[in-house]
Amino acid sequence: MISYRNAISEDIEGIAVLHTKSWQENYRGALSDDFLDNKALSDRMKVWLERLQNADSAKKIIVAELEGIIEGFVCVFFEHSKSYGTLLDNLHVSSKLKGQGIGTKLMLLAAEAINSRNAGSDMYLWVLNQNLGAIRFYEMLGGEKRNRGGD
Repeated sequence: MISYRNAISEDIEGIAVLHTKSWQENYRGALSDDFLDNKALSDRMKVWLERLQNADSAKKIIVAELEGIIEGFVCVFFEHSKSYGTLLDNLHVSSKLKGQGIGTKLMLLAAEAINSRNAGSDMYLWVLNQNLGAIRFYEMLGGEKRNRGGD
């Protein structure tokens, strides 16, 4: 059974590994093969080390775990943009578990965290045009596609 909880510093490697695998599966052609195959993991380890070792009330990171393995996660930065609101910076689910409601549950938990902090705040994210699966997922949840604009 999937359990959901706030991320802790011990989750750095699990999140970084899942993040890297997700990029390798979805961003070929957008990011170089050399980066994806040889540098992405160390890059993501640095990012998640910074995010999880530095307590910051302006962000929320939630993991989905199955039998001690991180199979999904979401990361939001509250009030990131005056124009758009809270940034949904990352939402990734293990490809073997996609379609089982994990991403939807992580989105719900992120929305609850945003609402409890600042009721009515908007949420936004950036998606690469080639990531059609993610675009369909966000549209299914009621997301609206807009052109990127300045802040």
